[in-house]
Amino acid sequence: MRGQMQSKKDTHKEVLLNNVLGVLIGLITMRIMLPLIEGLSFETRSIIIVTVMFCLSYTRGYAIRRFFNKRLMS
Repeated sequence: MRGQMQSKKDTHKEVLLNNVLGVLIGLITMRIMLPLIEGLSFETRSIIIVTVMFCLSYTRGYAIRRFFNKRLMS
């Protein structure tokens, strides 16, 4: 089902929120995660960090997109 298009202003709000939350979540996640993976090899730490950050980024982006779409349809 096609609804109305998001305004440029709302698009900027969405992108800004996504980026600000991404930085904050990333900083908090790294602060928690780094001590937990301290003894692992560089390669293993890299794989874990990239995987966790990808999952968080995907989930955050999806949740924010759904939030703005739901708000638009209301």
